[in-house]
Amino acid sequence: IMREREPRHTVLLSARMRVDSSWSDVAIQNVSAHGLMMKAASLPKLGAYVEIRRATNLIIARVVWVKGCLFGLRT
Repeated sequence: IMREREPRHTVLLSARMRVDSSWSDVAIQNVSAHGLMMKAASLPKLGAYVEIRRATNLIIARVVWVKGCLFGLRT
């Protein structure tokens, strides 16, 4: 039996992402209660922990999937 996916909210927000000591620009594509879908020119590796900053907001998350220029984070 498959679990129902939690609701996603489509957004388009610019943010900054830190992987190790490197910063890059990213776009938040959608948000759910436990994760984010992101778009970036330079993708983090599967399993990596990243820091997402937007204004005064900070999110620490783990990369759970990567496909094309998109990737998913679990918060």
